[in-house]
Amino acid sequence: MPRFPLWHETEIDLLTALGGGSFAILYLGDRALIVNLLPGGVIKHGALRIVQGQGMPSSQHDEPGDLYVRINAAFPQHIEPSVIPLLEKALSPRRPLPQFGKTIRLEAVELLEPRARQRMATKPGIEDGGDEDDVSMEPPTQLRINQ
Repeated sequence: MPRFPLWHETEIDLLTALGGGSFAILYLGDRALIVNLLPGGVIKHGALRIVQGQGMPSSQHDEPGDLYVRINAAFPQHIEPSVIPLLEKALSPRRPLPQFGKTIRLEAVELLEPRARQRMATKPGIEDGGDEDDVSMEPPTQLRINQ
C-alpha cells in the first residue's frame, strides 16, 4: 500500500454504475476530480478503485500516495413494472431456483425492511446502546476526504 493514501467514499446512480458516465470528487483545496467511467465497464456496489498520485504529498518521498475510492451504487427505491422487460433484455437472465429433493418442504416467505434496532444489531463492534460513530472500519492511519 502506498505510504500516504487518502480514502474517499462516494455514491453513484445505478445507470452510471452499469452504463458508464461521470462523477466528481470534491478534492483538497480548490480542486474537484472528474472521474469518467467507460460504457461497458460495470462498477459493482462497494467496488474499490484507485486514482494514482492523488494521495497525501510528503516531504520525505518524491511522489504522493494514491487516492482510494469506494464506490457505492444507489439502487432506486421503486421501479415501474413496465420497464422490467427492458431490464430483462439488457441484463443477464434471472438465476433459476435450485432443485430440491422430494423430502424438502418449500415455503414462500416475504422479505421485510428491518426496524432501526434490528439494523443496529447487524453492525459489527456495536454493543447494545453503543454509538455507531465510535466504530471505525478503517485503520486509524488513513485520511478521508468527504464531499
